[in-house]
Amino acid sequence: MTELGGQPSEWQWLCAGGWSALLPYIEREPAVAKIRDAYGNSPASGFTMDFFALNAPGANQAYLASPFVSTFKPVSLLTERGCNVRLLVRLCSITPPQVIRQALADPNVTLRYYTSRSFHAKLYIIDDIALVGSANLTDSGLMTNREVSVVLRKERDPAFDDLPAMFNLFWDYADTMTPEICSQYEQAFKAIGNAKEEAAFQAHLEKFVGAATPPSAKVGSDRISARRSFIQGLRRKYDEQLIPAFQEVEEIFLELGKRRPEFADADPEIELGRFLGWLRIARAPGDSWQAVALLDRPQRHQRIAGFLEEWHDTEDTAVGDMFQGENEVANINRLRAALASPDTRLILVGPAYTSQTCHKCLHIHSVRGESYRSGKTFSCGHCGWHGDADLNGAKNISVMGYFLAVPRGSGLACSLSDGRIYWLGEDLGRKERE
Repeated sequence: MTELGGQPSEWQWLCAGGWSALLPYIEREPAVAKIRDAYGNSPASGFTMDFFALNAPGANQAYLASPFVSTFKPVSLLTERGCNVRLLVRLCSITPPQVIRQALADPNVTLRYYTSRSFHAKLYIIDDIALVGSANLTDSGLMTNREVSVVLRKERDPAFDDLPAMFNLFWDYADTMTPEICSQYEQAFKAIGNAKEEAAFQAHLEKFVGAATPPSAKVGSDRISARRSFIQGLRRKYDEQLIPAFQEVEEIFLELGKRRPEFADADPEIELGRFLGWLRIARAPGDSWQAVALLDRPQRHQRIAGFLEEWHDTEDTAVGDMFQGENEVANINRLRAALASPDTRLILVGPAYTSQTCHKCLHIHSVRGESYRSGKTFSCGHCGWHGDADLNGAKNISVMGYFLAVPRGSGLACSLSDGRIYWLGEDLGRKERE
């Protein structure tokens, strides 16, 4: 039985789909196919793709940084076996939009990016082993270019301990990729084609996609400003956590195909928002949800399906909320009729907790069944804000709607100099440090 590697023609076969046949062989006979200490893309030195194929079985977490990514094969080798991957790329003429689309479509991939040519790191960490060198995640970088990449192991090489921190520095400074940004990238790619000069491509690209630059070599440049850190954190929570979680629940909701009669004629998102609000109050009051371990995806599917069945059977969908489903649907239909103009956009925002959250300090009463709202009055027990309850709820809906309409907007920002929260320039009050 031959060692992994071989002639370029064999690698063309492997990259055309032969990996599915090769991986069982790797798992059955690990003594034959061994992870090397260095790769140089030759039969004698091994091919860079070997590193990903040999480490894929049993992998849990991977951190991959490559400025050029023209193939998704090494990533899919990991994710198809349940490995969670953080992928960091550069948007450039060598990284095509279709690879970005593949990464966005893979539920096991979290994707961030740079636009600057100064991002040049090639670093691949899979659990307790890493590959550092010159090879990009391209067909040539993985197979045919004469690259040099060295393997470091956590239990053997002290330098390994520095690598996760280096990756995290680049990761924390990068921007989050979303379907909207990918569409802008596709427009830029079509407009300029395959530019030979990377500087020209970057200048053109940043007319469509905002500049994303890694920290420079200047001392202290790796310190992200407090304001940028706050805004990035808010965007990432929205793009990388809230949206995927909502989509996962929505997928199960649509799969079951059941609707409550009071929401039957409404948009599915309206009932789904109401379901999530009911679930938060009825099954996860206060901070009790934090004590529950996160389930894997099949277990989550079963749990969510069970909660949806409870939702369909319950007689109390409000659980203390002041607005009933029928009234909500009727109000939305009236708004649609009143705003029936091509120049007007109606943005639907889930009402859960908008009437119970203080728009000044973003706090909610921690005791189940208790609220800072009493009839038409809202009195926050945390920051002391007192005023009209409907105005308070409207401000919360305004913030949520803004981020739905402009997901990359930075309208909500926290000024660290005076500790106050600002919304589109309006002083919303003081944010006490937790």
